[in-house]
Amino acid sequence: MTGSATATRRTALAFAAVTSLFFAWGFITSNNDPLIVALRAAFSLDYTEALLTQIVFFLAYGLLSLPAAWLTSRIGAVDMILGSLTVMAAGCLLVVFSTNAGDFRPILAALFVLAGGFTALQVASNPLAAELGSPHRSHFR
Repeated sequence: MTGSATATRRTALAFAAVTSLFFAWGFITSNNDPLIVALRAAFSLDYTEALLTQIVFFLAYGLLSLPAAWLTSRIGAVDMILGSLTVMAAGCLLVVFSTNAGDFRPILAALFVLAGGFTALQVASNPLAAELGSPHRSHFR
């Protein structure tokens, strides 16, 4: 395999890895709706209280996007992706552990941490996906 073919293959593999991240966080984000039903039953919440899960989750996007962009510019996209995945894993663990607290508020805090990881991951992944491949076709990625 020539050097050009090896580089093309590496770029394709990197793009596939980044693209799989888009599907992974989309899948987890779509689990908010069944989570609302489960939290309503577990904590006897009314519908408005249960919708705080959506509000907290998407509030993280609004509050953390610009700080995530700044941090991405400081440490680089790859390091930010790795850090974001770590924050997401910590958020998932916090959700599991907070279910034993018997209170709804720690779960909301854990969801905010999880969504913060998603936000940082999206901020870092978008420019990285645009950089993978030829520059004249980056707008298609």
